[in-house]
Amino acid sequence: MAFLALAIFIAITVFAYFHGRKDLLSPWFLLCLSILGAYSLVLLNYENWQVVIYPKFVVYVTTALIMFGLGCAVVRARKAAVLKKASKRLPIDDVLPSEPTHYPAKLVAIVSFVLTAIYCARMLSFASGVSGFMNKLRYVYESKMPAGFIFNQAMEISVMLAYVSAFKLMQSIFSHKDKTNKFLLVIPIILASVLCMIQTDRNRFIQLALFVILIYAMFYIENTKKKNRKGLILQILIMGLVVVVLFYLFGKVKNYKSDIGRSIGIYAGSGLYNFNLWLEDFSGPLHYGGATFYVSMDIFEYMFSLVGANVELSYNVPIVEYITYISPNGYVFSSNIYSALRSYVEDFGYFGVIFVPFCFGMLHQWLYAKAKEKKYSIWSILYCFMVHPLICIPILERYFTISFVGFTYQIFWVSVLYYVLIGKNERKLSRNKISAKTTSQDKQSRETAMSVKKSRKT
Repeated sequence: MAFLALAIFIAITVFAYFHGRKDLLSPWFLLCLSILGAYSLVLLNYENWQVVIYPKFVVYVTTALIMFGLGCAVVRARKAAVLKKASKRLPIDDVLPSEPTHYPAKLVAIVSFVLTAIYCARMLSFASGVSGFMNKLRYVYESKMPAGFIFNQAMEISVMLAYVSAFKLMQSIFSHKDKTNKFLLVIPIILASVLCMIQTDRNRFIQLALFVILIYAMFYIENTKKKNRKGLILQILIMGLVVVVLFYLFGKVKNYKSDIGRSIGIYAGSGLYNFNLWLEDFSGPLHYGGATFYVSMDIFEYMFSLVGANVELSYNVPIVEYITYISPNGYVFSSNIYSALRSYVEDFGYFGVIFVPFCFGMLHQWLYAKAKEKKYSIWSILYCFMVHPLICIPILERYFTISFVGFTYQIFWVSVLYYVLIGKNERKLSRNKISAKTTSQDKQSRETAMSVKKSRKT
């Protein structure tokens, strides 16, 4: 069953690739590739974990992949004309305003540094009595001390500045018009990585790294010929290897003892395998939204409490629940990583892997269509930003259960910062360009009218 499942996942991934016209960034292909990669890590640990794959797991995951693809197909069918038009690649210099827009790279770097320093000082202050930098980070990680709303906003703004800077960096790399200092654009990205280390949140680091890779790939594909596809894949593999090494080193900073193979296997593979183990024994009861919307349920409970109503809505299971697995050969691992599919099954049973992935497929395909239609815009940022929770579906819950509120903050801040730093200037230049064009057309019309009038007199 284990290798039959591998064959099924490979077949669906290949079909998704060709169905998306060999588009490496299409959402269905990325999800299939993520599931296939996570499952491959399970099989690489076949002997250590004494892997047993159950038929129910294969049916549920296959259904989720197919329904996601159907959701994408619905949007593709409705936006076929837009996608066909978007398939004609336009160089970035033909899309950007004729005049290079001003980007305050130095100011952004300074603000990023200040906000990062404030948040890091706040987090390390909790471990003021602990000696050694790594021991301090381990204490911060284990104590789970809240930084507070203001400090959390400083952290969110600093990280979102890194996303906007990464987007601007790609404009600077691929455009002959944009002469923004590339070194200054890299600084916020480095600072955000340091902040992720201090925060001891490797998921946030993976999200940032994945965004940089994807936004680079999007600009690369739109500005190079298709024959360079192999070159892009090679570059992505090299960048991915660097990210894996940094991810492992971030774990070592927190005094993790696992080697790199065990670390990656447990992080990226155990979530899918844990889902396989959990699913076989699951028999209900269903929670109809309590598992998927855990955090938002708590928010509604709090709002009811403000008016004196004692209402219990939340599903009484910790957001981070550990599972300890002992294989028949004595191999042990403890993991707090679950597949997002678990929440949907807990809430709606088999229907959960039909309806929820279908809706997600429509959402991501719609975002991707907008990104291709409005090239090099906020839509490119939002699509690449949303790929992280998509790829993390086989690993853990990112849409609702863990980061419902935080994810809303991130989308809000990255949109506001893009508009203030980039979008506002580009719109102003576009309006000036349209105004100048209109004035020129009016002048030409007047000259034509005068010429006709003179000819009639003659």
